[in-house]
Amino acid sequence: MQIKIWNNLLLRYAGYRQSDGSILGDPANLELTDQALKLGWSKDSKSRFDVLPLIIQMGEKEPQWFEIPPEIILEVPISHPRYEWLADLGLKWFALPAVSNMVLDLGGIQYPATFNGFYMGSEIGARNLSDTNRYNMLPIIAEKMGLDCRKKMTLWQDVALVELNIAVLHSYKLHGVKILDHHTLTDLFMQFVDQKQQCDRVPAPLCDRRFDATLSNRQVYGDWTWLVPPLSGSTTPIFHSRFENRLLKPNYFYVRVPWEKEPQAGGCPLHH
Repeated sequence: MQIKIWNNLLLRYAGYRQSDGSILGDPANLELTDQALKLGWSKDSKSRFDVLPLIIQMGEKEPQWFEIPPEIILEVPISHPRYEWLADLGLKWFALPAVSNMVLDLGGIQYPATFNGFYMGSEIGARNLSDTNRYNMLPIIAEKMGLDCRKKMTLWQDVALVELNIAVLHSYKLHGVKILDHHTLTDLFMQFVDQKQQCDRVPAPLCDRRFDATLSNRQVYGDWTWLVPPLSGSTTPIFHSRFENRLLKPNYFYVRVPWEKEPQAGGCPLHH
């Protein structure tokens, strides 16, 4: 019997539709929140950062929701090393980016999979908390900083964006949660590319001497639009590199959104 997890990440913050048309919480999760409410989940006191329940479906049975015990959820309150007022904004994010809306295609068999790593700071600071269709915090931060927001030429968005990302990295480190900045991670990726390309010759396994198998100039494939970070992209080595975006297997693939008829469009699962 196939098990379906309706949440695209195990941890998601609710997005509530308000009577005046505004949204309380994370707009990315409006539909998932609607589904949870239809199934009977509710919150007596709604906030911007209410963790949604897990919605699990067994086969074609009616899905059920399960509240995640708050004591096992690690969340990081966001503060800034210089601007004390930023902590008063009440921002936070969860520590574990566990993706649950993909399958592992391996050997012609698709395995439902939940996998996790750790966050790159800009996924939170430059997307989740900054995008205009997400928490949209840049205007508030810029105002608190006293920036001139009347014209784009003052680059107030860029200044506020950098300071919010500094706050995210500072906060995760302060609370002992693994995170890396986009410069370190892109450098590590380019080191991986160099190591692959230096493998000009790999001897055949000792158990197979029928031919001298070699692998020359191992190619690294990737989607450039995914690899370039959403903050200061041109300052990273990946920006100036090009990769063939070839689809290979084994690989992870998105599953159909359970309450929709069409497969989900591809996108980075950690911030969308």
